[in-house]
Parts: sequence; C-alpha cells; structure tokens
Amino acid sequence: MEIFFQKIKDWLNGSQHKITNVLSVPKREKRRRFIKKYIDVSSAEIIEIGAFNDPVYFKNDANVAFMDWFSKEELYAHYKQIAPDRVKNIVDVDFVVKDKYFENHIPRKYDLVIANHVIEHIPDVISWLQSIFKILKKNGLVFLSVPHKEYTFDKIRPLTTLGQLIENNDHDIHAPTFKHVFDHIYLYRPIKASNVWDGTYVELLKKQRFSAKEAIHHVRSELSKSDYVNAHCHIFDYDSFLEICNDLLDAEYINFRIAGSEDVVQPENEFLIMFEKS
Repeated sequence: MEIFFQKIKDWLNGSQHKITNVLSVPKREKRRRFIKKYIDVSSAEIIEIGAFNDPVYFKNDANVAFMDWFSKEELYAHYKQIAPDRVKNIVDVDFVVKDKYFENHIPRKYDLVIANHVIEHIPDVISWLQSIFKILKKNGLVFLSVPHKEYTFDKIRPLTTLGQLIENNDHDIHAPTFKHVFDHIYLYRPIKASNVWDGTYVELLKKQRFSAKEAIHHVRSELSKSDYVNAHCHIFDYDSFLEICNDLLDAEYINFRIAGSEDVVQPENEFLIMFEKS
C-alpha cells in the first residue's frame, strides 16, 4: 500500500511531466511574439505567476518579478527527486504568497501579468481574476496560455461550466475539492499533443491508470493532509474559455475584455489569451 501511495503521489505532483513540460524555445518565442502585439515589453513592469523554471521573460530580458505559492527553496526540495531536470533553472521567486487573495501581498501595480498553464489549477477562478485586476495598472494587460483539453491528458474530462465557476466563487473555496482532484486522477489518460496531431491517441483513451477505488482512497488521504494539492481543477477548450470569459464580464464578475486570442496550433497543446483591464 505504501508503494501505491508513493506512486500516485509522485504522479499527482507532476512526475509524469518531467520531460514534456520543459518549455521549448519555440513555445517561449511564440508567447513573446503574441505579447509583443499588445505591449512594449522594454518599458513595461511585469509580474509572472507560477513561472517555476519556464518564464516567458527572464530577469535579464525584461523588468519582471515572479510570484508563486512556494519559494525557490521549497520548489527545489519538492521537485529535486521527482523532476530533477526541472529544478536546474528555477526562477528567483520575489513574492511567496500562500493566500488566495494574493493582491494583499503585492506592494505595487504592473503593466502586464503573465500566467502560463496556471488558471486550470485555480480552485476559484473568479477570485483569482479579481485579484489580478487589483494588481494591474490602468489599462493593464493579462496574458494567459491555457491547455486545450483536446490535446492533453484531460481529453476525456468534461468542460468546466460557467455555473461551476460561480458556485466555487459563492462558496469561497480556497483549495481543490474532492471532485477536482478525483477527476484529475481518475479521468487522466496518457495523451500528449503529438498523439492528437498525428492521430495516435485512440487506443490511449482506454488506458486508465487507477481504479475508482484506488483514486477515491488516495484523494481522501491527500485532501486530509494538505490544503495544496496539485490538480487541474478546471477544463477548457478555446471556444468554451472565450464564452465563459465574455459571460463573466457581462455578469460583472470580472472587469476584463478580451483584447486578443489565438487558438491552439500544431504541434502545441495551448491557446493564448490577452485580457485588457476595462
């Protein structure tokens, strides 16, 4: 049983991404080209959330600060065994914030907030976007890259709905729920973008890593021990994300307009969004 728990804990905490999640230079350049259409980075004050070792801009590239739930030392200690290739270039974290309302810990405002493959991990997306709004200057921008479910291990998971986001916000949740973590584990399929683009994913749809009994037991154990569990809480595709964001704006939950967007392109698994503070 101990072997099982260690196996699933390592998987949940990211060991399955040891190689595939290391940011390629072409992906970084693609993100930079998209951002460049909306802002002159050379004169901008920037903060990136959850950069780990894959920032869009390093400190010698731009005036950028980094915010994370964990310090550089905590990240290194956590990942040095399960993902040793990813700890070599961990960024220096300027703001370590273990608080849902992170704006209370950021002493200044920024022209641009960046978050790559972060929003899907956020239990209460509405509050997170509202906190970002509060650390932006007038007409500030938010750049997000978001995994498109059809090109990832989330392929069989249902899309997050507007109602789910509002319910999470109404309940003021601070951590992933049982459903978030269970679906992340139980509905995982070992599918990468390359499998989808080359059409080799069909057989992988049948490859279930854990039984329902195993997943239930582990999720209950993990949630009882920690208020931080690394899981994809929300699932989006390009169209659903745009629709939800427009609905949140219309319903006055957020004050961002979509300034630009780009759907997933081969061989990637992410779409790009630029919000503007309105």
